Amino acid sequence: DDLPYDAMVRKAFKLEQEEQKHKDEEDARKAKELAKKQAEEKANAARKEREARRQRLLSEEESKMKQQHEEFEAELRRREAEMIYATTKEARLAAERAEEEKARLKKEQDELLKRTAAEQEERDRREEQQERERLETEAAKRTEEIYVNMRTLRIQKEASESEAVEAEWRKQEERAKAYEQERRRSLIRAKEVRQAAPAETNRSSTGMLERMRELSRTTVLAASPEAIQRPGVHTPPATRSARPAVGSTGTLPSLPSAPRPMVAPNASLPRQTKRGARPTNKAEVIQWFKDIEWPRRIVCDKAGKICPWFHGILSRGHAEQLLDGKPAGTFLIRVSERIWGYTVSVSSAHRCKHFLVDAAAVGKYQFFGDNQKVHEDLHCLIEFHQKYPISVAGQELLMSPQTQIGRVPDYQELLQ
Repeated sequence: DDLPYDAMVRKAFKLEQEEQKHKDEEDARKAKELAKKQAEEKANAARKEREARRQRLLSEEESKMKQQHEEFEAELRRREAEMIYATTKEARLAAERAEEEKARLKKEQDELLKRTAAEQEERDRREEQQERERLETEAAKRTEEIYVNMRTLRIQKEASESEAVEAEWRKQEERAKAYEQERRRSLIRAKEVRQAAPAETNRSSTGMLERMRELSRTTVLAASPEAIQRPGVHTPPATRSARPAVGSTGTLPSLPSAPRPMVAPNASLPRQTKRGARPTNKAEVIQWFKDIEWPRRIVCDKAGKICPWFHGILSRGHAEQLLDGKPAGTFLIRVSERIWGYTVSVSSAHRCKHFLVDAAAVGKYQFFGDNQKVHEDLHCLIEFHQKYPISVAGQELLMSPQTQIGRVPDYQELLQ
């Protein structure tokens, strides 16, 4: 729950890819099993039909042969009756010729029956082979059709869900803009009241204006796009209170104060200019750092030197390249382009993790998320998380800073 928006989006996207791959494999397996079952059923039906046809043909052949045999027996009986009237020799010769004819006919019938059975068996074999090939082709085609249909349905369902998610996201962005407009109107009304009020009430009006500014800033921060939780993607919301994180014992352990950096004279509390809920471009981020952070030397040590862990406006990929192959706990802090604050990039056992640090309120630094500890500066934040992990699940500790690589530091543009 403590991961930043980009990390959670990447994780969600990876899980969606794995889930989609698993669904594709499961759909393909089901489609293959269904097609195989249909092919087996068709093959069994075709086999039964061929067997019935074969039995029917054999039965017809036997009936025909039986009829021919009966006709032949009748003919023999007729000839034997005629031979009674012939002489004994003629009768014997006729009987022998009849026996020979009978044997010849029987032999021809047997050969015809064998030849017919062989031809029928060959035809059945060819038909079975053709039927098997046809069923296999149909099964493959049916498998592909089932798979495509199931995948199309799933894609359509996911597309409709994605459209609903985007619609909800746009509604929440519109609400964030409405909060910002209401904040501006409140400031204008407070300013008008202060200008119109008598001189003796100026101090009370000023206090009310400051309270309204703080309240409106907190409201806009809570409703900003970084704090909005998109449906289906868990994004750490902006904190609404500055309550410290609760440890395993229920209370937060006290730690010694971190070394305070050297702060420029009369620059401990820079005057805040009017800014949106989040930066819209890189130039705004650079100007914010120059106006708010650099006068307080928030990234410098006690001697006034820039700390080795500080880097400029780096992309996520560039930070991961710097931390690639480094031991777990190696970290750097870079200026974020998404919020008024920083990003802590730290290497873990298997990958690089990134955590957003909210610095919209001057003198308050904390990770995005519920019940996050508020620190006075980045030094306190680093010292605290050298002993206590950033997240319970990841157990990330800030152990060793990742220094600059190259002659020209990557924060040069922030100091020009």
